Order: sequence, then structure tokens, then C-alpha cells
Amino acid sequence: MLPQPPEINTAVTKSSASLPMIWFDLDDTLFDHSHSVGLGLARVGIEYPAFTRHEIPQLVRLYNDALNEVYPGYLTGRFDFVEMRRLKLSRFLSLADIATSEAPDTAVFHRIYDEGYHTNRRATLGSAQAIDRLQRQGFEIAVLTNGVQSVQEEKLRHSGFDFLIPTLLSSERAGVPKPALAIFRWALEQTNRAPENVIMIGDNPLNDVHGALNAGIRALYYCPGSRESLLTTPAGAAPVIAAWDQIPDCLTIPDADSLCTCASQK
Repeated sequence: MLPQPPEINTAVTKSSASLPMIWFDLDDTLFDHSHSVGLGLARVGIEYPAFTRHEIPQLVRLYNDALNEVYPGYLTGRFDFVEMRRLKLSRFLSLADIATSEAPDTAVFHRIYDEGYHTNRRATLGSAQAIDRLQRQGFEIAVLTNGVQSVQEEKLRHSGFDFLIPTLLSSERAGVPKPALAIFRWALEQTNRAPENVIMIGDNPLNDVHGALNAGIRALYYCPGSRESLLTTPAGAAPVIAAWDQIPDCLTIPDADSLCTCASQK
């Protein structure tokens, strides 16, 4: 059995008794994962020119597409970390139209990529100020994320959110990843909350928004730069926030009938 972090403090003060608890996703919601991916791929491009045929934002999108396809298999135990990285690189090269003869092998790619990824890990723009403001208003915060507990703790630490480590709820601990209903039910048990007393905020339409709504939890879709007001999923609808300062206006779901077409994924 995995070692369990300290219990989350679920005591509710008088000032926050009527406020919902807010669960945030981590990668590309609080932690600027795509920024770090860009740094890693730029580092690879220095030694392997084929990786410079695309602009960095396009490479990041293709890399994240490959990651989204492969990572669930690792989280559910279908293959190990080494095989996940091999499959991810193979899929990424295919999506980017880079021949294997133009690219390093899996071990070399990730050695170079990891060096770049770890050079400047940071929070997403505006998230630190938003978290501070929400906490001062009395909201309790937790982080519900797919990934390995120790890796996600390190991301929180390097992006200035180390104070959220005690409330980090990872798929590794839950034994199942988002968007599975089981991880949301597990997180409700861990935080001693009912679904109606929680709001999930994340950048992934399937994992964060659909998963939360399917569990009876309200959700906000974090989609930077979006001009849409609502994301619809088979489980329901969620307001879209394009910037962190929109959160206070979206803590209750408004009436809207527009469809958010932004589909950023981790």
C-alpha cells in the first residue's frame, strides 16, 4: 500500500461554513506544464534540428496530444513508466512528422528534455494571486490531480504552492485516475465533503469538467484566452474562465447557452 500523507484538515470555520471547497487540477491549471514542455522541447531542438521545423507552441500541443493518449495507460497500470515514455515519444514523432532517424532514442530524448523541463518550473499566470485571494475570502483549497504523488508534490513546491502539498490528492493515492467516478468519490471522502459543497476547476474538458459533473460536483473550465462562456459535456455544462480574475463571478453556474470550443488538454 502507498504511504499516506497527513490527513487533510477538514475543520470548517464559521466564516467558511457556507462556502464550497475548491478543488484545482494541477498541470496547466496551477502549474504551467506547457511552459516547461516548451523549454524541454527547445532544448532537444538545439541538438536535433528536425525538432525546429515546428514552432514551439505547435510542438507543445503535439507533445501534449501524445501524452494524453498514452499517459492513462500508465496511470491504470497497463504499462510501466519506461514503456509509457517510449510510446509517448513514438506517438509524438508520428504526430510531428519527425522520422526516427532524425530523433534521439527514448533515453537520450528524455535526458535532454528533462534538463530543459526542469530549468524554470512556474505557476500559471495569475494563479498564485487567485489562490491567495480565495483563501483570504475563506475558501478551502485542495488539489486533485492525475499523477504520482511525489512528482506532483515537487511541481507544487517549484511553482510556489508548497503550502498546498498537505491537500494534494493524487490518482496514485486514489488508485484510479480522473475522469473515473471512483476518484471523485474518494476525494469527497478524503475531504469530508458532499458533492454539492465542492467546485472543481481544471483545464481538461474530460478529466476535470466531465469527471466532476458526472460525480455531481460543479465545475469551472479553465481555458486561457477563450471567448466562450460555457462548456457542455455529456454530464452537464460548466462556465468557462479565460483568466483567473473571472473565478469570483463563476462560483455559481450562470444561465448560458453557448458552447466552449477551446480544447486544451494536458
